[in-house]
Amino acid sequence: MDTIQYRVTGLPIPVLRVDFTGVQKVDPASLQAAARPLIGKDYEASYIASFSNAAIGAVYQRRGYLQARFGAPVPELLKGEAPPNSVVVTIPVSEGELYKLKELIWSGESAIPYEELARTIRQKPGTPVDVLQLEQDVLALPMLFHAKGYLTADVRMKPVLDEAAHTAAYQMQINQGELFRLGKLEIAGLDDGHVKSVEKMCRLQTGDPYEPGYWNTLIQQAIPSLPHNASGWKASWRPTIHSDTKTVDVLLTFAPRASR
Repeated sequence: MDTIQYRVTGLPIPVLRVDFTGVQKVDPASLQAAARPLIGKDYEASYIASFSNAAIGAVYQRRGYLQARFGAPVPELLKGEAPPNSVVVTIPVSEGELYKLKELIWSGESAIPYEELARTIRQKPGTPVDVLQLEQDVLALPMLFHAKGYLTADVRMKPVLDEAAHTAAYQMQINQGELFRLGKLEIAGLDDGHVKSVEKMCRLQTGDPYEPGYWNTLIQQAIPSLPHNASGWKASWRPTIHSDTKTVDVLLTFAPRASR
């Protein structure tokens, strides 16, 4: 049967309901919840197809059905008591097989042991692959390197599917990048004596690996040693990254809070 595509210029065609065919392995309620943003929107086949691959596809990606596919949406114009020109959209689903995680394969130079990186991944071998959770964990990995001064670090994952065994291994490619070091530390808003005091408190010295998470700690340590001010002190820090020399200059700025 030929698929009818509705396209009426200037006439709204709201989606009243979304149905699915071919669904056996996933709770239909979870698909209906994922499809809810389509309800009430004007029917547009290309948008619904894109939405299916993303939002509805995520339902399957979270449950290990890595090869779930969606056919072209099929609209049906409703008659009778339904709102004028509204349609029911049917989305054909090919669910595919359930895939379990086989292993994570790490490669690339890393200042952090692979075992330590692996412990941050919630997905465990032998369990159904949750692609979205795995992607979230991998996106967080570069922050571990940034904290150690590798400010351009990146981690990419690539799936390797065994279609016979229905397992998935993921290659984790680490691109650590070069180490950035602390350049010049400048402290503004304090007299010379307190500038020297804060400098002595600073654990990082010029040439040490740069730690972006350290400066708030230093500020909290320094504020109690500053001259008394009834409203307290405020402070901020600003980095200046030099990609050519792989150094980071830091400006710490202190200022008394205004009296209330």
